[in-house]
Amino acid sequence: MPSPRPGSVTAAAVLSIIYGSLFTLCGMCAVAGMVGQGAMGKNFFGGNDPVQIQVQNEWEQALQRDVPTYQAFQIGTNFVNLALAVSLLIAGIGLLSMNPWARTLAMTASLLAILSYIFQVIYLGVYVFPSMNRIFQEILPAAMARQGAAGPGLDEAMRLVRVVMTVIVVITVILYVLIIVYLFIIVMLLRRQHVRAAFAAVAAGTDLRPGESEIPPGAYEDDPGWGQEPRDDWRFRR
Repeated sequence: MPSPRPGSVTAAAVLSIIYGSLFTLCGMCAVAGMVGQGAMGKNFFGGNDPVQIQVQNEWEQALQRDVPTYQAFQIGTNFVNLALAVSLLIAGIGLLSMNPWARTLAMTASLLAILSYIFQVIYLGVYVFPSMNRIFQEILPAAMARQGAAGPGLDEAMRLVRVVMTVIVVITVILYVLIIVYLFIIVMLLRRQHVRAAFAAVAAGTDLRPGESEIPPGAYEDDPGWGQEPRDDWRFRR
């Protein structure tokens, strides 16, 4: 009879499947967006308005000058995030069947994703956000003024854009922090002592005997001190 699945493993599996499903979909949309943008050309404003084209050119030149690796960063992070999301989706499904490889995959993918998001936050904060701020503060107003679009309406529009940009930055940072915490919870669930013991028993091919409880008398499933001493571990009792 297979060893029962601990509740912590079930929780980690559900969290992994939710993350994997959601971010696999997001990753596929991001990759499709990059492909679509490449197919349609660089005019992401749409249309052939000379002012829009000039503003876009100014935007791209400033971004390339301030953040020369931004395009590689976008492509790389999209593919890395997609690969890690697929890995967590597969690991979550494997965890439901108590496959030892699924625990290893889930922990590895979660840790790599945490490191990836930390790198992304640092990169955005150090390079991209300051560059975008300078574009909205200086470059775009000057480019539109040269095209004859200056006026009170432009100043008001630029102020609104700066407010929106600030909100986007704050939301982005909060979202990254929440994702990191979410992934950290998966890692901590799978590192619990009784979870390690359960997967070790599965890997060793150890089954519970009929009528034998998975949890020793006087203990409960999430007890962090359960089984610290081998001589007190119920699995060693005969």
